[in-house]
Amino acid sequence: MINGFNYKSFEEAGQAVLHYLHAHLGFNLWMITRVEGKNWIILQCEDHGYNVKQGQVLNWTDTLCSQMVTETVPRIVPRSRDIPLYANAPINKQVNIEAYYWSAPA
Repeated sequence: MINGFNYKSFEEAGQAVLHYLHAHLGFNLWMITRVEGKNWIILQCEDHGYNVKQGQVLNWTDTLCSQMVTETVPRIVPRSRDIPLYANAPINKQVNIEAYYWSAPA
């Protein structure tokens, strides 16, 4: 339920948003994450084929997100392989990322 905004928790609202994004934009993986030191923690995910799990911890510096915040690269990329910094990011050895969309709270 996106329209009513009657969520009892952040987790419930987050899962609704991830489901909505998958249903309307079609990416096979949407995540809400947090960075703690060198760790990139997956708080929630809508996963359709990547085998990513809630609670999974990855190396922050391996991610496309870390590349985006430390370099001048686009936040929205229809084909990640077209951006050399994204194409060569170590995360691609674990997860094949076809497209990329990044957003953060203002």
